[in-house]
Amino acid sequence: MAENELDPARSTQQFRAFTEQNRPEPPAPSGPPMGIIAAVAAVAAVVAIAIVALMVLMG
Repeated sequence: MAENELDPARSTQQFRAFTEQNRPEPPAPSGPPMGIIAAVAAVAAVVAIAIVALMVLMG
């Protein structure tokens, strides 16, 4: 290969390295995850149903 020829593979590798280097960091998720919120809501619903069931059975 002559010295003045461009190697397309090398240019591609350099470009990919350049774009990976300058890629911004993804933002960190803010707030509690949705799974925890759903679990808390489910527990609250079960407790509310249990309280209502006890009130119906006692009264």
